[in-house]
Amino acid sequence: MSLKKTLQNFRIKIGKALLDKTIVRDTPTTPKRFLFLRQDGKIGDIIVSSFVFKALKKYFPDCEISVVCSETNRELLHKFQEIDKIYTLPKRSIKARFHLGKVLRKEKFDYLLDPTVFLRNRDLFFIRLIGAKNNVGFLKADYKIFNFNIENSSQHFATVYEQMLKYFIKDNFDTHYIIPQDEKAEQNIVNFLHNNQLEHYIALNLFGAGSNRQFSEEKAIELINYVLNSSMKNIVLLGYPAVMDKLKNYRQKCVEPERTYLYKDTKTIFDNISLIKYADLCISPDTSIVHIAVGLDKPLISFYSEGEENFQHWNPNTKNPSYILRYSKHVNNLDIKDIKPDWLN
Repeated sequence: MSLKKTLQNFRIKIGKALLDKTIVRDTPTTPKRFLFLRQDGKIGDIIVSSFVFKALKKYFPDCEISVVCSETNRELLHKFQEIDKIYTLPKRSIKARFHLGKVLRKEKFDYLLDPTVFLRNRDLFFIRLIGAKNNVGFLKADYKIFNFNIENSSQHFATVYEQMLKYFIKDNFDTHYIIPQDEKAEQNIVNFLHNNQLEHYIALNLFGAGSNRQFSEEKAIELINYVLNSSMKNIVLLGYPAVMDKLKNYRQKCVEPERTYLYKDTKTIFDNISLIKYADLCISPDTSIVHIAVGLDKPLISFYSEGEENFQHWNPNTKNPSYILRYSKHVNNLDIKDIKPDWLN
């Protein structure tokens, strides 16, 4: 074990000794207030858990749902009509957790739900300060503060959320992902598609959240060329402002720039949501884009590393046509020719 990991485990042990205290279970028949912790900033997590908000409001119409999130995801969560209050929190700030924790404590939440696998001391402190009547966690059997716990580390996160809901809802409920959309963004995309006479196209994403899930220029152009040569359909490249220059460069260097399109005014995730919505197929190494495509019922080609735990938690989990290629260490190690042409047509 590395020195860094050893020190981290030591800090966690000290934090648990100081902060992890047993709470008395108080389970109301009709819960009034729920709090979801989403401060890690993962879009894919929001999409995978999106059905939870609708289910709670359906079975407890008068309940209030609050979410703690990062500033980057506030706009996305704001589109969920079922969410009543949104609080933002910096990723690492202890001071911000102290001040927000005191505010949330006054809400007297019936249930706090935190699905994170690894709980840092700053977040244990935050949960303790909020003081919810009940805390629901994932793989937290060794924590006293969580009086409800979901075990089985090999399940998909959608199943984890489903099991969390079953603590409150005994009937069946819809677990289909809900994809929030923005009217202005969609109209801009509709205009873009109309102006370029794009009816049948493949939405291609080349960037994942981690560096090992981002194609190099050479590999990106290889993938674009392979798709163009193997399919009669055009390509629309998905992106975000920070990678627009790269995508323009890839487009110029590919074998058929005239069949490769880029919405250069992409500003938010809602632009990509609308581009995926009208696509025939989505290709992506990024799980947030994968789960958006699943929620929009799109056929999918996705790229995952060989790490089995991550795959179990975040695989496409779809009944629609889905093809998965696995890679070792870096997405550049994929053999692009493993994509069968009939997957693209």
